[in-house]
Amino acid sequence: MIAVLSGDIIQSGSRSTVEHWQNELKNILTALQTKYSLLGSGAQIFRGDGFQLATDEPEHSLLMAILIRSGLQKSELKLDARIAIGLGTYDQLRDNILESDGEAFKLSGHLLDQLKKEKLKLALSSPFNALNNEMDVTLRLLGIVMDNWSQADAETVWLSWYEELSAKEIQAHLDISQPAVSKRKSSARLDEIQLLIKRYQYLIQHL
Repeated sequence: MIAVLSGDIIQSGSRSTVEHWQNELKNILTALQTKYSLLGSGAQIFRGDGFQLATDEPEHSLLMAILIRSGLQKSELKLDARIAIGLGTYDQLRDNILESDGEAFKLSGHLLDQLKKEKLKLALSSPFNALNNEMDVTLRLLGIVMDNWSQADAETVWLSWYEELSAKEIQAHLDISQPAVSKRKSSARLDEIQLLIKRYQYLIQHL
């Protein structure tokens, strides 16, 4: 089983500095490629504001989606994205992931279209109904939390889970007080989201 993440930048057409946000997206996707196992030649950007990546480590797919959104939201432009996670098999896997095909790719692509219609930003689709039902409710609630992140909240998420910095290291990196770090982590609901990620990983590992 693999996971396919398909996404697009929200309201990209209204951005006056297209090159800037495209560079932000490229940097985030490149960063993920150095940390996780991505299939093919890695994440691909298409139609300017769309992107897709696939991984043979599906247990990390939710965290990867969270990191993409936190990376975008911490930018000066305060960007955001819709991301559809598709879990399943594949029929063919090409070096250019956009040319690949199979169950996971179809589920992810169809779900992204659905997200646009329902005005949601994160969802999952798989062949497993029990997983789909649980994650539908969970990701809707997670979406509400992430939609309310400040730029500082998103930065704290990125530093905690991509850079893997401790609270003391974040304090030194940002040159802020320890209470300020704690306040950021609490505002981002870092502990609660961590529990969700662990629950997701457990479910994937026991499918």
